[in-house]
Amino acid sequence: MFLQKVIGTAFSRAGDGLVKLDLTNEESVNELFKTKFDAIIHCAAERRPDVAAKNVEASKKLNESVPRLLAEISKQHGIFLIYISTDYVFDGKKPPYNPGDIPNPVNQYGKFILRVSKYNGEKCIESSGLENYVILRVPILYGKIAYLGEGAVDVLLKHLMSSIEDKKNGIAVEKTAVDNEQARFPTNTQDVARVLCEITEKRLIQKDNQIFGIAHFSAQDQYTKFEMCNVFAKCLKIDQEEYFEPLDPTTVTAAVDRPENSHLSNSVLEKWGIDTSFVSFDSWWENAISKSCFLV
Repeated sequence: MFLQKVIGTAFSRAGDGLVKLDLTNEESVNELFKTKFDAIIHCAAERRPDVAAKNVEASKKLNESVPRLLAEISKQHGIFLIYISTDYVFDGKKPPYNPGDIPNPVNQYGKFILRVSKYNGEKCIESSGLENYVILRVPILYGKIAYLGEGAVDVLLKHLMSSIEDKKNGIAVEKTAVDNEQARFPTNTQDVARVLCEITEKRLIQKDNQIFGIAHFSAQDQYTKFEMCNVFAKCLKIDQEEYFEPLDPTTVTAAVDRPENSHLSNSVLEKWGIDTSFVSFDSWWENAISKSCFLV
């Protein structure tokens, strides 16, 4: 039976069925994989560009050394490895991007020359000699969270709700300038999970040998951060203009450059026969906010 036994690992959030594992501790990782697994889905990474830029060595260890170790273990034990990567390996100048397009990252999160990159993690897997892997690049994600502000999308909602509360309490609230230039394609984590399951089932159960290499999965609806804030404002039935305004790109320099439009094409997944449908960003948040069900 597919997915008969699944073991989830975590570090800071171990418990509730998740096995504690420090992926940067090679001895601990090797100990875990004394158990025979059919597949590994590797999701852990330093995903925050600003943090990666400030903590080069720690980010390098997690984003580069760990994928290399997992590739070596997978090769040794005949394990199918799926490595989650990012749209940030592209510079955002010529979207939409297919897996065969040459990466050209614009910040430390993706730039292998600076050694702190998901792209370098990709190269570690590709050069390992492992013949049973998929690198799945995904964009900015949203979905159920442990706490408000956990992700790059819901942090906007957290800020808005905090401002609303301040205003109710008579505290003066200044408008926040939010980017309205960079195109993003927010994708739900449940859709990503479904795609990962389908990829794994096709490769392991159906023995589909075309399931190999790099693929992309992304929702296809485009938003700026300002437009995401507008969705939240509508769900909360408040006037967005009281709290947010578009950022003037000529007056502010971002701490870390980000691609203008790193839209990912789902063409390879579609060729593999994978379902690339996706939930509506607006609808998901309308339901989640109205029912207060966005926390796990």
